[in-house]
Amino acid sequence: MGPVDETAASAEVERARGSPVAGVAALDTLLGDATLPDGVRSILLRGRGDVARWVETIEISLRFLQEAITVARRSGRPDLVSEAQLTLAGSQHLGGDLPAALSALDEATVGAGESLAARIDFQRATILAREGRVDEALASFDAALRRFIALDDRRFIASTLGNRGLTHLERGDVRLAQEDLGDALAGFHAIGLAASAAWMRHNLGRVAGCRGDVVAALAQFRDSESALRRLKIDAGEVQVNRCEVLLEHGLYVEAAAVARQTESQMASRQLEVDRGEAVVAWALGLMGQGRFDEAAALAATAAATFDRGGRQEMAARARLVELSCLVAAGVLVEQQDAIQLARRLQANGNWPDAARAWAVVARQDPALALRWLRALPIPADGWPVELQLIRLEVETRERLVAGDVASAMASTLAAAEIGRRRQAILGTADLRAAVSAQLDTIGQLGLELRLDTGRAWSVLRWVDRIHVGSTSPALPAAPTESSAFGELLGALRAMHRAGGAGGDADEAEVLRRQVGLQRRLIGAHRLAFGSARRSVGRLGRDLREVADGVVLVQYHRRGDVLGAVVVDRRRARIVQLGSIREIDALQVRLLRAVRRLAGGDVDPLDAIDRYRDALSSLLVPAVGDDPMVVVPLARHHGLPWALLDPLGARPITIAPTLRHWHDTEPFVSSPATVVGVIDGVHSRISHRELSAIRRAWSGRATVRRSTDTAGLKRLLTTVEVAHVACHGDRRFRDGRFARLRVDDGEVTSLELETFPSTPRVVILAACDAGLLEALPGDETAGLATALFAVSTDTIVAPMSVLGDTAATAQLFGALHRHLAAGSAPAQALFDAQQSASGRTERVLARTVSCFGRG
Repeated sequence: MGPVDETAASAEVERARGSPVAGVAALDTLLGDATLPDGVRSILLRGRGDVARWVETIEISLRFLQEAITVARRSGRPDLVSEAQLTLAGSQHLGGDLPAALSALDEATVGAGESLAARIDFQRATILAREGRVDEALASFDAALRRFIALDDRRFIASTLGNRGLTHLERGDVRLAQEDLGDALAGFHAIGLAASAAWMRHNLGRVAGCRGDVVAALAQFRDSESALRRLKIDAGEVQVNRCEVLLEHGLYVEAAAVARQTESQMASRQLEVDRGEAVVAWALGLMGQGRFDEAAALAATAAATFDRGGRQEMAARARLVELSCLVAAGVLVEQQDAIQLARRLQANGNWPDAARAWAVVARQDPALALRWLRALPIPADGWPVELQLIRLEVETRERLVAGDVASAMASTLAAAEIGRRRQAILGTADLRAAVSAQLDTIGQLGLELRLDTGRAWSVLRWVDRIHVGSTSPALPAAPTESSAFGELLGALRAMHRAGGAGGDADEAEVLRRQVGLQRRLIGAHRLAFGSARRSVGRLGRDLREVADGVVLVQYHRRGDVLGAVVVDRRRARIVQLGSIREIDALQVRLLRAVRRLAGGDVDPLDAIDRYRDALSSLLVPAVGDDPMVVVPLARHHGLPWALLDPLGARPITIAPTLRHWHDTEPFVSSPATVVGVIDGVHSRISHRELSAIRRAWSGRATVRRSTDTAGLKRLLTTVEVAHVACHGDRRFRDGRFARLRVDDGEVTSLELETFPSTPRVVILAACDAGLLEALPGDETAGLATALFAVSTDTIVAPMSVLGDTAATAQLFGALHRHLAAGSAPAQALFDAQQSASGRTERVLARTVSCFGRG
C-alpha cells in the first residue's frame, strides 16, 4: 500500500466499523508505520479506539482515543481533536462514566464544523436516551437529523433514525419505533454497512417483542446474532435485549439465566452500562420467580453502581426494581419515594417504566396511581401485554378502594381474557406457561377477591382460568424451520451418547457446551412450532354434573397458606389448610426417605410414616370416601399422594388442571386396538411382565414392542395405550429436557411436544418419569406436561425411583390386567396397588400416581 493520506485513513476507519475484527488487524498494520503524519495517525487511532469497544475492552478503547487526542493536539488540528473527543465520549459512556462523557462532548464542540456539530448532537442524544431522559433525547435526535439531511450524510441519517427508533420504543410508541428502525435498516443496507444493518434487525426484534410476537422477536434476534457472528462481532448486547423480550413474555427462569451469563461477559469487557442493565434484567427474572430478596439485593447493587457513574436515570430504573421486589415481599416502603420515582420517570418520557412505578404506588394509593397511569400518552397499540396487565391491576385496586367489587372482578376477568387470547396463538408449552406467569400478580388479586366473597364455585373457576398454559392442547401450526430443530436435536443426542464430553474437556466446559446447545434447541423449537392453530377454551358450565361421584379438591395459595376448594356430593366449600413452607419441607424429606427405601434400606419406613402423617394433617381436608380428583399446586405434583392417609383407601387422580380433567372423556378399554410396549436400555422387561401385558390384552388389542427411538416415536404416535419401560431422568433441572432413554439414545419432553399425536393413556414405568419442574405462574414442565400438551389424557408414572424387581413387574402387570378388563386408569392403578404384598412393596407401589383424566 502506498502512502496513506487523511482521506484514505478515514475510508479505512469506515471499513473497520463495518467489520471490526478484520478492521483491528488492518488498523494495527497501518499504525505500525512510524512515518505517518500526525493527522493521519490521529484518524487511525480514533478508528482503532472506536472498534476496540466492540471487540476488545473499554480500557483498550480509552487508551487509543486518549492517544488520538494527544496526537491531534500535537498536529495543531482542533477539528481532529473534536473528532477524537466525540468518539471518546461514546466509550466513556459505555464504560460507565457519564460525567466524563458529557464533559468530552462539551469540549468537542470547540472547533467543530457543521458536520461535526451534528454528530455531537447525535452522540449527546444517544447518551440521554440510554440514560432514560427520553424527551430530551428525542428533541436532540430531531435536531441532528435535520442537520444530517441537509448535509446528505447517509450513514448518520440511518444512525439517527435507528437510535431515535429505539428511543420511541423506550417511550412505548411501537408504531414510530417500527417506522424509524425500518428506514434505518434500509439506509444501512443501501450504503453497505452490514454490521449496522444487523443491529437494526436486532432492534426490530425488540419491536416485535413489544407487539407481543415473541416468535418473530426471537427469529429477528437469531438472524441478527448470526450476521454479527459472521462479522466476528461480540453479540453481548443482543443477549441483554433478548432478556428484555423474555421478561416481557413471562419467561423469567430463562431470562435470569441469560442475564446472569451476560453480566459475566459484559464485566470481562468492561462494558459497565451493559453490565448494569444485565444485572437489572437478572433481578427482574428472579422477581418473576418470586425470589424477591435476591432480586432486591441485585437491583440495589445495580443502583449503587449507576450512582457511582453519575447515571441517575439508570439508577432510578434499578431502584424501581428494588422497590417492586420489596413491595411484592410485603415490605412497607416509603410511599413518597415511590411517587417521586414514578413522576420522575414519567417526566423524562420513560412511560413503560413509569407505568411499572405507578403499580408500586397503587399498593397504597391506587386512585392516585390510576390518574397518572391514564395520563400516559402511550398509543393504544403501544401497550405490550405486561403493561396492559399492570393497568388492569391498578384499576382493580382502585375499584376495590371505591367499594366497587363487581367492577374490580370485571378488571381481573379482562386480564384473564388477555391471557387466554395470548395462549391461543402460542404453540409451545413453555410459551403458554409463561403467560400464566405474567398473570400471577393480578391472578392472586383476583383470587383474594373471590375468596373474600366466600363463593367456592367462583374460586374454583378462577384458579382454573389463570393456570392452564403448559398443558392446554393448543396444536402447533405446520413447522417451517423444523430442519434446524432436528439437527440440533441430533447434536444433543450425540453429546449424550458420548457422555457429554467429546474428549478430555473438563466438567465445566461440558456443562457450558450442553447448556449452549439446549438454549439453541429451545430457540429452534419456538421458531418451528411457536404458532398455534387451536384456541384455548373455557371451563364448561356442567361442573356439578361431571363432578358427581367423585371428591374434587383444587388447591390454591394465599401467601404462605395453602387453601383448597372441596367439591363433595355436588357441594363446594372453601377450606384453609397448612403452611406451604412446612409442606414443602416435609415433601422433600418424604421423597428422600422413599428413595432410600427403594434403594434397599428398610430403616426409613418409620420416618415415612411420620412424614406421611404430618403431611396429611397439613394437606388433606376432611372428605367423603368417593374416588378423589386432586388439582395440586405445581410444586406439589411430585408428592406421592396415594401414600397420604386417608387417601390410600381410594382411587386418586392428579389432574394438571381442572379443565384438563373436565374436558377429556373417560377412558374405556374397548376402543383400544393396539398397545405399544417400549423397552429401554438397561431396563429389560422381564419375559413374565411382557407376557402378562400380552395376556391382559389378548383378544382385545395387539401388543407391539420396540426398543429404539424410532420405534418409540412410531408407537407413541399410533397406539391408544403405551407402556414405556426405560430409564428416565432430568438434565440440569430443566423439565423441557426430561428424557426417556432407550437402546440407541433418548427422547426429551421438548421433542415429545412436537409429535403429531400421543396415546390417550401412557404408562411411564420409568424412574422419576412423573416428576415435573414447577414454573412461575403455577405451571409445569416435564414429560407429563409435554404429553398432555399433545393429545394424552391420562399418564401413570412413578414419583420416585422404582427398582427393576419382581414387585415392580407385578404392579404394572396387574395395572394392565385391570385396564384391559375395563377399569379406568385411576381405578386400575388403585386395584394394582392393593395387590402389593409386604410393607415395603405397598409403600413403593403407592409412589406411582395417576395423572390427568384418571
